[in-house]
Amino acid sequence: MKCKTSDLSTLGRLVIAVLSPLGLLSVTVTKEKDDSYTEFNNMTIINLAIKFCGPLYERNLTVILLTLQACVSLSLSLSLLITATIPVLHNSSTAVTIRRCSPVFLRCSSESMEPNSSTMSDVIKRT
Repeated sequence: MKCKTSDLSTLGRLVIAVLSPLGLLSVTVTKEKDDSYTEFNNMTIINLAIKFCGPLYERNLTVILLTLQACVSLSLSLSLLITATIPVLHNSSTAVTIRRCSPVFLRCSSESMEPNSSTMSDVIKRT
């Protein structure tokens, strides 16, 4: 992609400044007549995989991209599962409500505990 350097936004300049030294983006600045042009490669995951793995057959590239997608999906699902099953205590004037979120549908269910309940002190001690 080639564009005038003066036409790049602040965010565009920041992205180029960060990704270029990391080797994730190839940048070439050229001067033609009175204007300066910045040329950089297409910033897609496919091009990033080709950059790191070199020339590949389409089948092998597809396997790499599907594996990457599966790993990212699995890690996001696991992090959601871990954070969604941690009980959140909500203090109310009449009762302590323990909320648990179901990681599958992200629905929250509440079970209320009466203030005179024998387990309320156990819940408060844990916090």
